Amino acid sequence: MSVELDKIPGAESLLAVKPKVAAELLGIGLRTIRRELAAGRLASYRVGRCVCIRLADVRAYQDQNMQRGCV
Repeated sequence: MSVELDKIPGAESLLAVKPKVAAELLGIGLRTIRRELAAGRLASYRVGRCVCIRLADVRAYQDQNMQRGCV
């Protein structure tokens, strides 16, 4: 079950989230997030050792996969 990102209080102030939070927001497993990152289907960037995923990229991923009926 996916969460509508617009309904999360304070979501507009978030610029990026960690993979674990992205997985929770999308209602999928952390392993799936890591697989999607490795395949390049979900964009990310690094700050030191931390992997960050822009909230806009999480939304785009959700929209793209909702059309295919995956997420």
